[in-house]
Amino acid sequence: MMVPFLFQLNEVLEMVEIVYKMNYIRKEEQITNEWISYTKNLSININLEAAEYADILLVDVVDIYRNLPSKLLKFYNWLSSNHEYSYVLKTDDDIVIDINRLLQKLKDDVLFNSSSNWLLSRFRKEWPVNYIGKWADYDYRSPIYPSFPCGAAYILSRNVVSWLHDNSDQLFPYQGEDVSMGIWLAAIKPEYIDDENFECDSRCHYLSYNRAQLTPEQIYDVWSAYEKCNNLCSCK
Repeated sequence: MMVPFLFQLNEVLEMVEIVYKMNYIRKEEQITNEWISYTKNLSININLEAAEYADILLVDVVDIYRNLPSKLLKFYNWLSSNHEYSYVLKTDDDIVIDINRLLQKLKDDVLFNSSSNWLLSRFRKEWPVNYIGKWADYDYRSPIYPSFPCGAAYILSRNVVSWLHDNSDQLFPYQGEDVSMGIWLAAIKPEYIDDENFECDSRCHYLSYNRAQLTPEQIYDVWSAYEKCNNLCSCK
């Protein structure tokens, strides 16, 4: 005759849970250590390049996405305090730019002189404020941003940069440097010169000033085509 019996798996389940948590913690520690190692090596390489070529300005700010507006203002403060210039190009590090075409445009058009307030770019207009995700903005109170430049590349006149420098202590850093620029400059209403030859992404045509959102490999390919045929799109 078989005698029925009962047993419980509480201890087994608890052990499985403990093992799972330990593996999860180890994985998190591994990811954290890999990130610390990566950022440490990156910091070393950036400092080496800055020392060798003097082509990098290191500003006193925690390097996270939300601090990009503050980083930008610190650069403009440094620029205004240390250099004479007529205008300044802001761009990203995943961009290739046809500097010669841009300089020719600035030279040929009488509008671009250092004594006027202007901003040259392709502009985002009637752009809704995001409330979720990476670009969530809980500080700007209107549902629509003022017009702001496409961050891939834009050029500011000296007067505009001087105004940013003079008022930097009163300028609130919103969720991104591009929308912040649009909000800040709405106070002085500079002339927005909208030029569709600025590209906001990797698309390109024969008059494009730039290519944007490129991988390092794509940057090499685009630059190679530009050197061979003076064209950012291709040699075809």
